[in-house]
Amino acid sequence: MKVFVFEFASAYASINKTVTSSILCEGLAMLKTLLKDFVKAGYQVTTVLSPSLIKFKVLKEVGNVEVVSSQGLSLKELVETHDFYASYIIAPESSGVLEEKVSLLTDNCLSLNCSVEAIKNVRNKMNFYRKIRRGKVNTPFTEFIKNPSDTLEAMKVLKEFNLPLVLKPVEGVGCSGIQVVKSKSQIKLALKKLKKEEIYKKGVVVQEFIKGINASVSLISNGSKIIPLTLNYQFLNLGGPNSSSIYKGGLTPLHVNSQKEALENVSKTIKLFKGLRGYVGVDLVLTKDASFIVEINPRLTTSYVGVSKVLDANTPRLIMDAVLKKKLPMKIETHGFTYFLKLKVPYNFSNEILKSRLEGVEVPPMPLFEGEKSNYVLITGYGEGRREARNNLLRVKKKIETFLGG
Repeated sequence: MKVFVFEFASAYASINKTVTSSILCEGLAMLKTLLKDFVKAGYQVTTVLSPSLIKFKVLKEVGNVEVVSSQGLSLKELVETHDFYASYIIAPESSGVLEEKVSLLTDNCLSLNCSVEAIKNVRNKMNFYRKIRRGKVNTPFTEFIKNPSDTLEAMKVLKEFNLPLVLKPVEGVGCSGIQVVKSKSQIKLALKKLKKEEIYKKGVVVQEFIKGINASVSLISNGSKIIPLTLNYQFLNLGGPNSSSIYKGGLTPLHVNSQKEALENVSKTIKLFKGLRGYVGVDLVLTKDASFIVEINPRLTTSYVGVSKVLDANTPRLIMDAVLKKKLPMKIETHGFTYFLKLKVPYNFSNEILKSRLEGVEVPPMPLFEGEKSNYVLITGYGEGRREARNNLLRVKKKIETFLGG
């Protein structure tokens, strides 16, 4: 069976200016992991890479995958001229990119993604929070600033919140544009940033800050029911008005006392949105005895790099069964633990790390961003227990630090 897998950052690196070294690091990690799992399941797989990535043979260890250059490529023509049975797209929801790519391919092959309607309904955070609030889902108290340039409107909304509070764009992916405002002195700086930066032009989400564990749930949905794969810990550096928020990686699986309540909250949320099927990620904050839904990602997420290593089941087969047959497994088994971490490294070491082929390096830094001072590498550490997994991760990290002369 022939399957087409497309990942936005890997296809448009050095072509689309929105693809940064940090975004490429996560995108290529997801692509490589998913391709490996499709190959293991016995599928014939085709993917797209930018010409600049093809020359580095970044998919060499993945297996037998057909690689097509994105230079001058029409995705629609590619799918029309190949006999693909199914397609899977990994792309940002912001600006309608994911729904546009999914919509483009659905006429010619089976889409393994969530429906276009579902993607559209969850990507706009304003619509998302209003719907889950009506559905009585536990979520942080949330309001909206429709016009960030209107200082009076912004201040009126902000007065409804205690500090600290969270600001984020109505349309954004991951940690992009997230600010945590901790003091009154930071409000003026935050408002200035809202007016200045393009990412906030479509509106701003204002949210109470919930102190707890930043987590996510990776799950498979058949459109009406879900089967959780793993609960994952998220390493986040949440910045203020003068800094950036960064997703650094995570640990999977995560075991907490509030896990049952969290999964019930997630299931309740998914049921509110028709067309959420296949692989879905849900971001949430866990407190001692409660969970708060933050966001739905209607696609594969970076945590899959770790999830794939601990699952006994093959995820592409699970996705196929859920989408094609509405079938979900009775139970999911995992083994061991995986830490995954995105490291910032000096740009001038990119080529050396790439050539070294260090074990535990899932994605080396790609030397495609001339003029930048830094680059990113994604590493993992697996172990039967959390301590072993952590030690193995630190061992890889130490090798890189030694390599850099640290």
